[in-house]
Amino acid sequence: MQFSSSLKVWFVMVVAGMLPAACSSGGSSNTAVPASSPALIVAPTTLGPATLVSFGEPNIAAPTAASLGGIAPLMASSTTPTLANAPTGTVFPLNHSELISDPFERQVTGSANSYGVTLTFLGNKQVNGASIATFEFKEANIDVTLTADGIAGIIPNSGYTQIGLTTSNLNYTMLASWVTPSNNGLNVSVAGFGVSGFQTPGSALPTSGTATYTGTGSATAIAVVPSGFASVKGDTSINVNFGTGSLSGSLTNMTASAGPAASPWNNVSLTGSLSGATFSGSTAATSAPSGAFSFGANATGTFNGAFYGPNGQELGAVWSLHDSTGGGSSALGLIGATKQ
Repeated sequence: MQFSSSLKVWFVMVVAGMLPAACSSGGSSNTAVPASSPALIVAPTTLGPATLVSFGEPNIAAPTAASLGGIAPLMASSTTPTLANAPTGTVFPLNHSELISDPFERQVTGSANSYGVTLTFLGNKQVNGASIATFEFKEANIDVTLTADGIAGIIPNSGYTQIGLTTSNLNYTMLASWVTPSNNGLNVSVAGFGVSGFQTPGSALPTSGTATYTGTGSATAIAVVPSGFASVKGDTSINVNFGTGSLSGSLTNMTASAGPAASPWNNVSLTGSLSGATFSGSTAATSAPSGAFSFGANATGTFNGAFYGPNGQELGAVWSLHDSTGGGSSALGLIGATKQ
């Protein structure tokens, strides 16, 4: 069975709340693109053959739980700026996980790399009279400068990748996704997802009471099944009990798109616990609609993330779901939500 004859994917950096202008470390500022401007989205990039056509079913393994890769998080304080005012040179370490498609081994595996992944804000580039955010993306032996205007950034020995930038109602939480070809010439494709921002100190969270965090269209993922892959999107609602240190929530109105048409996808439950200002737990499918990209009713996975902002105004997480039946199916994605 085929994964895809050529893996066409989006390389889109979703920097929630990072408006195209930001104050530099020297205190100067640039003219921002108006908030009403359309999101900057780049065209799909073809990453070369990713065909699973050899004998037998492909093996699609469970994604690995996200990790910071040994890099300390960027902590918020009472004077923390929003992402829109982040100083030039700010390094955002990504709590991240990746799906790796290897057509030669007929498998898709998960990895949370130990070396860490970072985005460094380099300031703004003037494009058609507007200031467009520029970042340095570093992952293992990949180190490339990318702009949010759809201009290709070159990764040595592996072709091109692109970045798009959009904004949302998140002010302290950065959600990022990337897709890169391998730099070893074997056309191994990597889809990565990470969350960062100004993380809330544990001492700044309440020790009692409850809160609800929500986001419309704020749960996103890529779903991979033996016959192909699709983009997944839906709504987030998470209830936090600070007194008991427990967390529960749901991803609802989930749909999968592999082109212009969207079909119903699995709704997902989240159950976890707090550890300071971070949290982790398990996911489970709560519905199993028919469709080419839907998972079975027994699909499960993980999530982990943190609260962001000086007082826990937001949260962000990486989540997954895996169905081990058949050749396997896996979804890996992001959650961003705001305290109500």
